[in-house]
Amino acid sequence: MDRTELLARVRSLLNLKHRTDELEKAESVLFSLASSIEGKILTRMVIVNAWQSIRFGWESASSFLRSN
Repeated sequence: MDRTELLARVRSLLNLKHRTDELEKAESVLFSLASSIEGKILTRMVIVNAWQSIRFGWESASSFLRSN
């Protein structure tokens, strides 16, 4: 293998490493965003569930009071 071919291979590998590093960084950002979104969705689900429980409680109390 001559020097020119060696340099070409090294450059190619360095370029590949750079691209791989960029993809890994992008993957990390996407996982962080997904985790943040998942947390917000879970929080909203808890809030909706709490509101439904409160509403059901009030509806039950109202119907109990009307029946008596």
